[in-house]
Amino acid sequence: MTTAKKKPQTVFIRSRGPKFRRAGISFTQEAIEVDVAELTDAQRQALQGESQLVITDSSDTAT
Repeated sequence: MTTAKKKPQTVFIRSRGPKFRRAGISFTQEAIEVDVAELTDAQRQALQGESQLVITDSSDTAT
């Protein structure tokens, strides 16, 4: 029996301003892809509650 690899849950995150740093990660206005599984709970909470960041689920960008 083969085990299917689970695709990582990723999000795209960009800052509203030119530069912004939160949860130990630097962001710019160009979105970066972040693997949610690699974030700590504290990082997830800090990012989700931050109004200076725009977070888009990677499945929202699929065509």
